[in-house]
Amino acid sequence: MSTCMNKTQDDDNSYKALRRRVEVPCEFCDRIFKNRFDSVVHNSSHIIIPLIKQSLFICDICNSFFKSQDDLNVHHLNKHPDIFIKHEEISYDAYPKIKEPTELSDSKEINNVITEPIKNRLKFEDDDVTFKGILKDLVTECKVNVQICDQWDNVTKCYEASDAKFSEGFVKPIVHVKIEEEKSLVDKLVLDEPLTDEYLYDNFVGNANNQKFESIHYSLLVKPGIFNCRYCYTSFPDRFSLIQHEVVHMKIGKYIAGNHYNLNKHIQKHHCNIKKIAIETKKCEKCRLKYRKCHRHTRDYNSEVVTPSVKLLKVCDLCISFFRCTIRKKYYVKGTTKDELGVRYPCEVCGILHFKLKIVERITNYQYGFKSKKKKTNEDRLKLIQHRLKKLNLLNKY
Repeated sequence: MSTCMNKTQDDDNSYKALRRRVEVPCEFCDRIFKNRFDSVVHNSSHIIIPLIKQSLFICDICNSFFKSQDDLNVHHLNKHPDIFIKHEEISYDAYPKIKEPTELSDSKEINNVITEPIKNRLKFEDDDVTFKGILKDLVTECKVNVQICDQWDNVTKCYEASDAKFSEGFVKPIVHVKIEEEKSLVDKLVLDEPLTDEYLYDNFVGNANNQKFESIHYSLLVKPGIFNCRYCYTSFPDRFSLIQHEVVHMKIGKYIAGNHYNLNKHIQKHHCNIKKIAIETKKCEKCRLKYRKCHRHTRDYNSEVVTPSVKLLKVCDLCISFFRCTIRKKYYVKGTTKDELGVRYPCEVCGILHFKLKIVERITNYQYGFKSKKKKTNEDRLKLIQHRLKKLNLLNKY
């Protein structure tokens, strides 16, 4: 025990050591923290994570992303029919080659690309830091060829949004972006079926090419503008506040996951205004515990096997109509008495004489005398697994 205690005390990376009050400055932005734990969490924000290379087409006006050039053209015609855009063709090279300067360009020597990895060129603290080598790894160089179309002489009049008409020679300019496609991570996976653009769901069939992809970058979400809610038409100054508002219009279904204990906790936490339903409970005479249903309580807590009492009763038709089967008492008709001439039988309930009576078997179970729980078979276990999978499928839809 002493060796274990010494190990935990000497460990500098333990939770207690990280939470110890020490002023620790950040290595990148010189921000000071009260303990090492907060500084480690803050340093993770300086980590640069490379994104997967994709070919997306962006609208320069509303910053919407599209997967194909045709979708971008349709978007321009529908959303921005009155805005004039320059026709430019821009080609980005994923791995550009250094070309010799042309006659029009200035005669400058192009330095060779440094192939040394970034890890060997990082410097910290008092060393003379030069960021030129680091930026070459983080920024991709590209050659841009811009071709500007002739001026639009056919457009002579200003037109409003409602009465926008294009002349015969006027064609709306569009920005064309050509990006060299590379193998993505999806192409490297081994799939049994070929990939398609259609994604099938339980109640939804959609085409991926026609979907609109809007940027979720925080700087674009907070960008000022006028955004209206599609449900209540309330205007907001930015997209971020609009997204927070749309949660109000969401409908939440029934609580599926968990048992009744988790359900009660969920109701107490999220639905405090709902009135509690009064549930009648009884107290067990043997164990002094409260229960709702006698059968479940005796099965779980007082499952003692007691032989029930069986008795045969001779009852008339009127009295047998008042018999009711309960948990403790069961009634079974076994037959009738012999129909003999001049012989009358007294009813054991009302005492009236009758020529013919019914023989009823009454089985009385004591309060603590239920049979033991039946063992589950493999079929019952499979049914429970199927029921659990149905619940998981319902949860995956949300």
